[in-house]
Parts: sequence; structure tokens; C-alpha cells
Amino acid sequence: MSPPIPAVRFNTTSVALSRMRSVTSRYSAGSREGLPVSGSRTWQCTIAAPALAAAIALSAICAGARGTCGLRSCVAPDPVTAQVIKTSRLIISGIGLAPSTLAQHSGLAKRRLAIYEIHMTKTATIFAPSMKPLTLAALILPQASILEVASVLDPLRSANRHLGTEAFRWRIVSPDGRAVPLTCGIGLPASGPLAAAEGADALVVIAGFRQSEMATAPLIRDLSRIATQFSAIGGIDAGAWVLARAGLLNGYRATVHWEDFEDFAAAHSAVDVVPDRFVIDRNRFTAGGAAPASDLMLHLIAARHGRALALAVAASFLTTARGGNEPQISPPQADPRLDPRVAAVIARIEAHLDTPEPTPDLAASVGLSPRRLEMLFRQNLGLTPAAYALTLRLSAARRMITDTRHPLAEVALRCGFSSASSLSRAFRTKIGVRPSDIRVIAKPALGTQDWPPAGI
Repeated sequence: MSPPIPAVRFNTTSVALSRMRSVTSRYSAGSREGLPVSGSRTWQCTIAAPALAAAIALSAICAGARGTCGLRSCVAPDPVTAQVIKTSRLIISGIGLAPSTLAQHSGLAKRRLAIYEIHMTKTATIFAPSMKPLTLAALILPQASILEVASVLDPLRSANRHLGTEAFRWRIVSPDGRAVPLTCGIGLPASGPLAAAEGADALVVIAGFRQSEMATAPLIRDLSRIATQFSAIGGIDAGAWVLARAGLLNGYRATVHWEDFEDFAAAHSAVDVVPDRFVIDRNRFTAGGAAPASDLMLHLIAARHGRALALAVAASFLTTARGGNEPQISPPQADPRLDPRVAAVIARIEAHLDTPEPTPDLAASVGLSPRRLEMLFRQNLGLTPAAYALTLRLSAARRMITDTRHPLAEVALRCGFSSASSLSRAFRTKIGVRPSDIRVIAKPALGTQDWPPAGI
């Protein structure tokens, strides 16, 4: 166990540099120069008191004794507020040094302090009380949903209306700087390409269908390059995929649309993916879709301007804010038009699409005979339990065929079919086309409004 951090007293005239050197000059075999050693006094000081660590490191630098902290690695843990910077300035301003030492090293110290302040500013959370206007740059990818765009921007517009001031500002950017074709066929005007996002406080990527095609390799490279310029970066729906491909979610908790959860987790093992509605992890934020994006924005409004304003904004849209850790899909509410036993079986079918259960097992789960369950299903839905389950499985298979590049054999297994051929037979019987035909025609011109075809 490391010894306790030595007591260091600061005042307006002197500072015990020898004691500070004992904190900042501890090295460890194999440690990288300039990085604090886990378990050392430097590490304790950096984590426990970032402002104090900054002052100690600056003092050591000014005295000509560079320790393992080296200032540039005095990275304060998020969230970091402006008060930390002010405290650092106050402490640094009170350090008295010999005139010869100050003349020799004050320039270096000032440059290091400037670097420290820039870092502190860029890692400050946007989810904290502030009267400063927040500028959000929204990178919209083609085939994004207009509902998701509105869920991000309209709560901010409403907040401005209630406040009577421009507390939130935004700009739309696109991959090529031109209008973005959305899934509904509307072209959303953009202020320019990704470079036009520079100067904003935060960047949010909104993406939907075919993100692997829309987010090209050059766009991913540009996103990686520009990311450090923002205090926070977020992704809505498939926007999390784009951020993960750029390496911007590695080591962070994040969420993605529930339909993509398994594929995302498999593709990006460095991301701690969770099935929440929205996730805020330090200077990263993600939301699973349109409704969670609205919840996320209401949370942002509450964090910066108070819960009362967030409630007023939610009331404007006749909605209520939900917590980020709630599940994306809520348990189905009881439908008074459905027999409760039918509703229970429906929930069971939805939960086991990849391993469909025979009707006798479904009936036994609610204490009915198979014949009685089939009768109730016909009375309530006009279908047998087996026919209803097949409809759900085919719908899930269609989504995977049109939205992913998974082999048909994998699609079949994940949707409860024994093989690609059995999936193909079910498609031809139910829909009249083969799965491969759907995949071929699933790439219409951007903005097509009559997709998917009726009956699929």
C-alpha cells in the first residue's frame, strides 16, 4: 500500500518545493516517461485532486525537476468543471519561486498550463449546469429517420422558446455538404460537410439504414481526426456504429438500437454495449432510437437548465421523459381487447423467435389445451398461434435480410428456421418471393417512399 500523500501547504509567498518533488518524482521500472504509476503518490494525487496535481506538477517543472506526472498526463477525471481550472489558476498564482528559476522556466510553465486548460475545457461535460449557449453539430447520414433528427433538435428548440433566449444552437452537416435524403424522401438541407462542424461544443451522429455504406472510409477517417475538437460526441440509432467504426467508443459504455444489439456487440468487443434507452459515459453519449433520443435531450435540458424546464418541454410534446437505464422495449401493456391468456402467449412467442415452441407447449404455459388456445387466438387475432408466430419470424427475417449482409443461413437460424431452404420456402409460400429476391431489390434509390414492398 502506498504511503499517504505528503501534506503540501500553499500560500501567496512560498511553497515547499522539496515536498512537491517527493510527490511528483517517483519512478517505477518499466513505466513510461510522463505517465503516473498506478498506486504511486502521483497517481493518488492525480485522481484525488486534479487541481492540486496540476499545481504540484507545474511547480516541479518550474523548479527544473520533471517528475512522472509531467503535467500533460495530469488528466482530470470527467466530469470536469470550470471551477477546477479556476482553482488551478489560483494555486499556481500563489506559488513563489526564486527570480532566477522563474526567469528560466516561467515560459515553459505557462505553455504547460495553457495545454492543461485546453484539455480541461474540451473534456468538460455538457451535461452540467451552465448558462453558456451550447452549440450542437448534427452529422446526418443519408437514410436516417426524420423522426430521429426531430427528436434531437426539436426539444432544444422548445427549450429556447420556454427560456426566451438561445440557450441551444445547432447546425446540420452531411457527408458531402449537400442536402441529406432521409428515409421519408425529404431532403434535409445542410450547412456543409463535416468540416463545417468545427467550432461546435458537441457533435452528434444520426444514422439509420445502410450505415456501412453511407459512412464511407474517408468519412470515418475525418470523424476520427476531428473528434478531439468537441467536448462531447454522441450517436443516435446507427450513429453508434459509425462512432465505433471510428474507434471513438472504445472503452466506453454505449447503446444501439435493439435490433442491432447482438451484431454490434459481436463487431465491437472494445465497447461495453448495454441495452439501455440512452447512455452517457464521460464525454460520450448514445441513444437507441428516436424516442430515447428525445429522452436524452430532455436529460440534457434538465442538466443544464433545471428539471422544471425539461418538464415544460416534455409537456409541449405531450410526453414524459424516461430514464436512460430503462429498457428500449417496455413490457407490453395489457390490451383490454385481448384475452389475457392470449396476451401472455404473444409475449412468450416474441421472446423466443429464434427457438419457436410448438402449440401444445404454448398452451401448457397458460394452463390451456392446444385446441382451446387455438380457438382463443382465432377469436382474438383471426390466426392460429403457429400462424401468428410465423408472421413474426418472417417479419424479423425480412428486417435482417434488407438491413444487414448476414448470410441467409444465419438469418434463418436467428429467426427460428432450421435452414436457409426452409426460410426460402416460408417466404415463397407467405409472400410470394424468395429471400434473395428481397435482398436484391432492397437497394432502391435514396429517398424512395414506397419501400418496403407491401406484404413484406
